[in-house]
Amino acid sequence: MSSDQPASGEVTCGMIIRELVETECRYVQRLEILQETTRLLFSNLPPGLIFQRKFLVGLQGTAELPWQEQRWGRHFIRAVGVIPSVGLCID
Repeated sequence: MSSDQPASGEVTCGMIIRELVETECRYVQRLEILQETTRLLFSNLPPGLIFQRKFLVGLQGTAELPWQEQRWGRHFIRAVGVIPSVGLCID
């Protein structure tokens, strides 16, 4: 073996390092795609969560009232026009 050729261990190490770098590159690319997909799918989550929390508090308050005083419909009537719209994803 001439001195300008790498030793067998160096070749193996180089192949492992190259594989590691290529694998990490693909992994990061997939994470970026996942991040963008998550953003697209759940872009309306914050306003929807705020609405649902308020709606839940109203329902819980009504549930604690005596039966004769419970007015369930008012929560749904108030929600009309306030419910966050859910976009449709079309590929």
